[in-house]
Amino acid sequence: MLRNIAICGFPRSGSTLLYMAMANAGATQDGLPVRFSPAEVSALHKENRVGDLVVTKRPKDIFAIDKILSTLGRRRRQRFILLTVRDPRSVLVSRHASYDRQPFIGHDYSLNVTPDYESFADPGLSDYADAVREALSRTDLSCRMIRYEKLVTTPGSCQRAIARWTGLSFAHKFASFHQRPIPDGLTMPLNGIRPIDAARRNSWADPVHAARLVRQFRLAPGLFDHLEALGYETDRQWFDTLAQSAPEGLDDRCGTIVAYYTDDPVYRREARRLEASAKRLGLPIVMTEMPSGQDWLTVVRRKAAFLADQRRNLAGPLLYVDVDAILHRDPWPYLRGIGEDVGVAVLRDGKMRGGTIYLADTPGAHIFLKDWQQRMDADPLAWDQWPLDDIQRDIRGGAALGYTLNLLPPSLCGIFDFYRKRRESHEDKPVYIEHLQASRENRADEVNDSVQQALCRRRARVAEIESDLFGNDMV
Repeated sequence: MLRNIAICGFPRSGSTLLYMAMANAGATQDGLPVRFSPAEVSALHKENRVGDLVVTKRPKDIFAIDKILSTLGRRRRQRFILLTVRDPRSVLVSRHASYDRQPFIGHDYSLNVTPDYESFADPGLSDYADAVREALSRTDLSCRMIRYEKLVTTPGSCQRAIARWTGLSFAHKFASFHQRPIPDGLTMPLNGIRPIDAARRNSWADPVHAARLVRQFRLAPGLFDHLEALGYETDRQWFDTLAQSAPEGLDDRCGTIVAYYTDDPVYRREARRLEASAKRLGLPIVMTEMPSGQDWLTVVRRKAAFLADQRRNLAGPLLYVDVDAILHRDPWPYLRGIGEDVGVAVLRDGKMRGGTIYLADTPGAHIFLKDWQQRMDADPLAWDQWPLDDIQRDIRGGAALGYTLNLLPPSLCGIFDFYRKRRESHEDKPVYIEHLQASRENRADEVNDSVQQALCRRRARVAEIESDLFGNDMV
């Protein structure tokens, strides 16, 4: 007997629609009911390893195929995999109802939305496409591909194919799935309860998305190969047409990078390193020296006021980076694709990072800086990142703050040893901006093994970078 079916593959490709269509069609096998969870749950969840036939749905299970097979193999159970795919261009412009303030996924990273926070640190479309194509090429997998476009245009055909592949029987039609109850936990991923609708099968073709698509494919040319390998295009004429209609997608002009530092030897050295990395890439940068404060907190609380001054005095987009950072790649081709007033980096832990902040030349950016400053003024003990977390919580709650916020990926705020204990495959990517944690120098006298180990890691990494930037000239 077939024991388990896992639905995985591209996000925003109809996986929830397929899952609920199967669940509400009264699926059975050999007269026995099929178990469906009322929420998105991995095939690896302990409840899905026991009992009769279980159907699960989780796009990220595509990255756990081997672990799923190994776990079930030890229990002598079988697994059939339904791979959901969609035109990558439509995936790149799709938004999720749980956080519709920016596209759900880019070529590099995607949103992770939890009850407590959001981050833009999950696998990107390139990661998903690599994994799907690898799964399709394997001879040891029982899997079939379900195209979103076919699911929404010919649901009956998909239903018959799934029945043939899996041995399932269905009492109702996929097309009528919305007429039966849908769990609350799956309503939002569907972006609402409604009949199957083919109107958005080619959503990428809306001219409003042209500039984003041009930029995403320029940032990740490998997407062209995925598009063609999955059977959605045979050439790049479509791209040339889009590029002609949306030249802003070709605009990689530099804005200005801004940073400040205090007049002490440690941070002057940090400033020299940052400035050298920007100049090596030919990037405009404005460095501002300030008097040292009473302590670290005093210095970091100057950030909002400093940026407000820079925003008033400089034209064009700005990118603030902490002075203890280094630039490895030109970030402006990426940043020019941001349509929001402000961009703040968020790592996998969901915490806002004040070390990398993008500011558009818009009224909304000024409003953000004023709001940020007021929130810090209200709490004399708050350092710069705490109010940013509060801002994101307010936005999550639906507050209208007068500005828009983009969650930036880890590649724009890469803390050099953040992933040293556990690095996912999609996190092993080049970074634009690497942060070197100079604040660890303030704890150099502490007798604490973990503190000293962290400091040693920093100093070793700094030595590598300075050797690359300066050779033997750094003093």
